[in-house]
Amino acid sequence: MSATRDPWDWLTDQLEAFLTAWEEHESSGPPAIATYAQAVLEAGDLNAEEAGDLQRTLLAELIKADIEYRLLHSVAPPLEDYLSAHASLRELPVDLLHEDYHLRRRAGEEVSVEDYCERFPGQAEDFRRLLGLDLPEATTTLYASKRPPLFQLGDLVADEFRLLAMLGEGSFARVYLARQESISRLVALKITANRGHEAQTIVKLDHPNIIRVVDQRDVPVENMRLLYMEYAPGGTLHEVVRRVQATEPRTGDLLAESVRESMERGGLEASFPATLREAAWPRIVCDLGIQLALALDYAHSQGVLHRDIKPANVLLGANARPKLADFNTSFDSQLEGVAPAAYFGGSLAYMSPEQLRACNIRCNERADSLDARSDLYSLAILLWELLHGQRPYHDAAPTGDWSTLLSEMAQRRESGAPRGASGGDPLSRDLQKVLAKCLEPDRERRFGSGAVLARELQLCLNPDARRLVALEHGRLGRFALARPLLALLIVVVAPNLLAAGLNFAFNWNWVWENARDATRPFLFIQGVINVVAFSLGLLWVARRFRPTTRTVEQRVRGERVPPERLQQARRLALEAGPYSAWIGVSLWGVAGVVYPLALHLKVGTFPWNGYPVFIVDLITCGLIAGSYPFFLGSLLAAEVFFPVLLDLADIPHDEAAPLQRLSRQTGLYLQIAAGVPMVTMLLLIPLVFSSPEAKDVYQPALIGLLIAGIFGLFGTWKAHLRLQRILDALCYVVRPITL
Repeated sequence: MSATRDPWDWLTDQLEAFLTAWEEHESSGPPAIATYAQAVLEAGDLNAEEAGDLQRTLLAELIKADIEYRLLHSVAPPLEDYLSAHASLRELPVDLLHEDYHLRRRAGEEVSVEDYCERFPGQAEDFRRLLGLDLPEATTTLYASKRPPLFQLGDLVADEFRLLAMLGEGSFARVYLARQESISRLVALKITANRGHEAQTIVKLDHPNIIRVVDQRDVPVENMRLLYMEYAPGGTLHEVVRRVQATEPRTGDLLAESVRESMERGGLEASFPATLREAAWPRIVCDLGIQLALALDYAHSQGVLHRDIKPANVLLGANARPKLADFNTSFDSQLEGVAPAAYFGGSLAYMSPEQLRACNIRCNERADSLDARSDLYSLAILLWELLHGQRPYHDAAPTGDWSTLLSEMAQRRESGAPRGASGGDPLSRDLQKVLAKCLEPDRERRFGSGAVLARELQLCLNPDARRLVALEHGRLGRFALARPLLALLIVVVAPNLLAAGLNFAFNWNWVWENARDATRPFLFIQGVINVVAFSLGLLWVARRFRPTTRTVEQRVRGERVPPERLQQARRLALEAGPYSAWIGVSLWGVAGVVYPLALHLKVGTFPWNGYPVFIVDLITCGLIAGSYPFFLGSLLAAEVFFPVLLDLADIPHDEAAPLQRLSRQTGLYLQIAAGVPMVTMLLLIPLVFSSPEAKDVYQPALIGLLIAGIFGLFGTWKAHLRLQRILDALCYVVRPITL
C-alpha cells in the first residue's frame, strides 16, 4: 500500500480481490482469509497499531463475505470458528454478528436471537437494539450482498449481447462494451444481480449529462438483470483523478489525454480543440462541475437522489462531456413501495456526514431525511479531488468496528477544515470557497440545489460577477447597504448641489456687474427656488424608491422576501439613475423659466442680455443634473442594490432585459455629459466678445465652466466604463446556464 494511498481504497481493493477469488474458486479452492488479512502487515506503510486496526476491519469484512459465499455453496462454519482461527480479531464486532444472523436466516437456517445472545453475551444488548432498527442490511458491510455473474469476453449473453471488452466493475455490477447482435449496435451492458430499481429510476431521466438507458432485461434463470445503455467511450473521472495525482502542472490536456487513451482502447479516434487542451485546470474543474450540478438538479427535480457520486460513476463522452451513471443506490420518491433505505449505500469516502450517520446502525439518522444537499456534498468532494488530487478529508486507517468507523468519518467531516483550502490562483481560491460551502457540516448552510451550485461555479469563471454576488464591498458600499435610502438621496442630490453652486456663482457675478439693484431679489428668489426644487426632487425620489430600499434592508437583515417582491425591487432599483436624471432635468427646466420671470416681476426692469445668460447657465446645469445623477444612481443600484436583491436560486428567464436596457441608455447620457462643455462654450463665446466689459465679466466664468465640464466628462467616462463592466457582469450572473 502506498503511503499516499487512502486506506479505504486499499481495503476495498483487497475485499474485491477476495470476492473475485471466491468466484473463481472452483479451480483452486476457496480463498484463505488469512492470506488477504496478512497483506496489511506486509504493506510496510503503517505503524503496528494502525496496521492492526486496519487488519481487524478487513478481517470482519472478509468474514462477512466468506460466510455468504459458503452459504451459497454449502454451509458456513459458526462465528466461533472464525474467531478462534483469527486471534487478531480480539472481540467480535456487533455488525459482524448482525450480518451473520441475517445471512444465515436468508439461507434458510434456523436462527434464534436468544441463541446469539447466549453465545455472545458481551454484544447482546447492542445486537438486540440493532435488530429493532428498521435499517437495510447493506449498511453493515462494505460489499454488495450479491455479486453479478461473471462472463468471459466473447460470450453471448442472453442470446443477444456479444461481450467485447470490460469497461469496469464494482460491488454491484460489471459493465461491458457489447454488440447488440440483432441491430448491430454498440452498447454499454451492465450486468447485475436481479435487484435494485436502477432501470426504473434512470429510464425516465433525459439529460445530456446523464447516461441514457436504452432498455433492461431480466434473466430469472441466472438471477441477473441486464441494463443496456448509451456507450460513453471516454472512460471515467476515476482515470482522470489518477492522472491528476501524478501530473503537475495541470491543464485541460490532462483531461483530453485521458479521454483519448480510453477511446483508443476501444478502437476509436479522438481529437480535441486547442481551447480544451490549453485551458487552465481550475476552469476545467468548473466546467465539469457545472454540468454535473445541472444533471443532479434535473434528477432531483424528478424525485431521484443519486447517493453514490464518485469519480468511477462519472463517465466521459467522446467530447469529454461528463455523464452521471450508476443510480443503483439512488432513491426514487415516485416508485411505489420502495423505502429510501431499500437500496441505501454508496461509497464512504464521498458521503456527507448525514449520509454516514444514516448508514450507521447505531445512529438515529434516517435514509429518508437525506435530500439534494447530500448529493451536492458528494459532488463537492469529487470536484475537490479533481482540483487538488486528494479528497478534502483524510480518512485515516480504520480503528474500530463498522459503526465506530462511520461515526469517526462523520465527526471528521463535521469538525475538520478541508485540506488544501488555501493558496492557488484567484480562480482556484474562488472555486475552493464554493466547494467549501458545499462541504458545510450544517446542511442548512449549503447550497440548496444543483442549479444554485452550477451558477456559483459559473460565477467563478467571471471575477467581476463573482465579486458582485459575493457582496465584497468597501466602506462606501457597506454604508449604502446599511442606509440605502440615505445613500440614494446623497448620490442624487450631490450633482445637483454642484450644479446649483455653479449656477449661483455665474448668475451672481452677472447680476453684481449688470444689475446691482437686483442682488437682494436675486438672493431671495434663488433661495426660494432651490429650497422648493430640492425638496420636491428629494421627496419624489424617496417616495419612488422607498419600496426598493426597504427590501434591501430586509435582505441585509437576512429576512426572507418573496421572489415576486425581489424581482420588483430589482427592476425598480435599475430605474434609480434614469428617474433621478429626468427629475433633475425637469426641475432645472422649470427653474430656467421661473428665474428670469421672477426677477423681472420683482425688480420691475431686467436687462435684456440677462435672459440669454440665465438660459445658457440653466442649460449647462440641466445637462449636469441630467447626466451625473444618472451614472451615480445607476452605479449604486447595479453595484450595491441589485446583487443583494438577487436570489441565485430563483432567477427569471427575462432578468437580463432591464440590465440590457440600462446598458443601452449609458451611451446617451455619456453624450449628454460630453455636451456640457461643448454647449457652454458655443453659447457663451458670443457673450464673451460682445464688448470689452463683457469679456472681463464672462471670461473667468467661461474658463471655470469649461474646466468643470472637462473634469466632469472625465469622471463620467470613468463612471460609464465602470457601469458597463458591472452591467455586463450582472448579465453574466443572470443568464441561463448553457451546457
